[in-house]
Amino acid sequence: MRAQFADELNIRIALRSIAELSAFSERVGGEADFVQDGYLFLIDNEDDLARFREALALQASFGVPSRELTPDEALAIVPQLDLDGILAATYC
Repeated sequence: MRAQFADELNIRIALRSIAELSAFSERVGGEADFVQDGYLFLIDNEDDLARFREALALQASFGVPSRELTPDEALAIVPQLDLDGILAATYC
């Protein structure tokens, strides 16, 4: 489940869903495996990079811990990546 969206409504829905699933997992004593490993977007052009940066600012305003990464930082998370042409990444 991700919270990396470019609009307020989807961010709010995602945050509410994450909170509900987390609370449910706690209520059932951890029997419902709810693990957040992260969500990675790879960006290969300047126009998309500008849009993702705008989205990151909006996400930050709602407390979403997403951030921009360099290609090498993305590679550290997923060593199998082919970074040919990748300018940046975002991760939450």
